[in-house]
Amino acid sequence: MIVLTRREARRLRAVLRRRTLGLARNGPAPPVTLQAAPTGGLLVRLHFDHLAVECLLEGDGRADGSVMIPMEALADFEGRDESPVTLESPSPGRSTAHWDDRGVPQSREYAVPDVAKQAFPEVPADLVERPPGLLEALSEAAQTAGERSARHALDCILLRGSTSEVIATDGRQVLVQGGFGLPWDDDLLVRAVPLFASKALPRDAPVAIGRTGSHVVLRAGAWTLHPAIQADARFPHVEHAVPDPGSASTRLAIDPGDAAFLAAAIDRLPGGDDPHAPATLDCNGRVAVRARASGGGPTTELVLARSRCAGEPVRLHTNREYLARALRLGFDEVRLFGPDAPALCRDGLRSFAWQPLSKESAIGPSDDAVVVEPAGADRTEKRRSAPLTCEPAPAPVPEPAPEGSAGVASALQEAEALHRALADARSRTGRLIAALRRDRRRSRLVASTLRSIKEPRLHEIAGGSPGSTDQLIHRF
Repeated sequence: MIVLTRREARRLRAVLRRRTLGLARNGPAPPVTLQAAPTGGLLVRLHFDHLAVECLLEGDGRADGSVMIPMEALADFEGRDESPVTLESPSPGRSTAHWDDRGVPQSREYAVPDVAKQAFPEVPADLVERPPGLLEALSEAAQTAGERSARHALDCILLRGSTSEVIATDGRQVLVQGGFGLPWDDDLLVRAVPLFASKALPRDAPVAIGRTGSHVVLRAGAWTLHPAIQADARFPHVEHAVPDPGSASTRLAIDPGDAAFLAAAIDRLPGGDDPHAPATLDCNGRVAVRARASGGGPTTELVLARSRCAGEPVRLHTNREYLARALRLGFDEVRLFGPDAPALCRDGLRSFAWQPLSKESAIGPSDDAVVVEPAGADRTEKRRSAPLTCEPAPAPVPEPAPEGSAGVASALQEAEALHRALADARSRTGRLIAALRRDRRRSRLVASTLRSIKEPRLHEIAGGSPGSTDQLIHRF
């Protein structure tokens, strides 16, 4: 007989569920085994081909023998209170559960899945404790991994002992995270599972890590994870895909305010339903991100007015999800190596690189683009009056010229340069004034039109023609 509380069942179910473990929705699922722990307490275990999970629940005197239940049974008797649940195994292949639901006795009988028995992985005695952060790194790596291909195990995470790095890729993006002090020297591959991202695991607690001949072992709080080592799998040489940071031709420094603005708006840009969710990052004097619907229509442009780029102008046509992910990971600089080379974000011990889309599909500036600027900018959601281009830097103010004929010639050249700069500034000022006047005339026209429209009366709409309400909705 096994006794646990409904709250403990709820805690277990937060981890032991199909979606968290990466199991198919309608496929077979291994049973959960509950048994007395050798050191006291209740040991809860689940084991399948590439992962084993166990949880130690404290408390003596509540486990006699062992009971196996289907994983879905936890959903029947979980709860938020401390009332007890009694589990028994009256016959082989059968188990029962008894509990009270707000004073009403409940009971269920279950058929236990018939699975081949396999030895549960052992825990090595030399686990090494590491600071918090390793589980979060594995979570990000699992989100980076892809599907297994004929050549490479893209559904795996590489734990590189020689450099203490956690590496993952789906063939289009690569995430490298270092500094975890992995206690082995060779490279180990484990399957990427959603469990690493589970909020039920303690994210702020130290993680003890070690390995056996067949499994990596991770212990965080009461939970111990045993991802199986994929000894026969092959992982791509991602080091060849990550460019050298020092060879970047363009460096984009993203202002924190612009980063928050872009992270909140990028998913709402048109064209997000396209399989590649394309968007163009334009570093050409000013920084902008453009997108448009796959069927055509006007371009929407997000202006990062406070961000700065240095180096060669470049337009990078990219899957917007990768740019958004770089922001979520906390990177504030993007290094670019040309329109058809991978983009790279790097800080300290982390690197994130991704392959852009075809440069021929990059979206350039246009007169009818809908421009959206961060809060506090001079204009928001207004149409451009002129395309965004790389503005020339203003000419420097000339220093006092030296005396003599050579000094006169130098002063004359500087005076001519200043004259050209002032003429350019005058031309740009004229264009800005013309644009402001057009906006003012448009605002006056809209206000005049709204004043000329009479306020509709509800009883007139209700008593009008059958299509009158539809017309009103369509109009406003």
